[in-house]
Amino acid sequence: MQYATRQAPTVANLAEGVVLQVQLVQSGANYLLQVLHRGHPAGALLGSKVARLKERLLDGQAFEATVSAINGSLVTLRVQAKI
Repeated sequence: MQYATRQAPTVANLAEGVVLQVQLVQSGANYLLQVLHRGHPAGALLGSKVARLKERLLDGQAFEATVSAINGSLVTLRVQAKI
């Protein structure tokens, strides 16, 4: 998965292997899959699997995302269930 952010300083503080928290945020009638770095919003998840991930979060499953690659402002994450 990838994520989008307007938080350029946050991307500068990331490195491969950094673990981010994933949380579901409701904004009106819509949901946003937000990633947090050290408890602060870092961006939102994008990708074809977001809808399924949202459903699992609504069912109570917790997830975390590990940074697998950074290319400029594009951050690629590996999202997995928290155990």
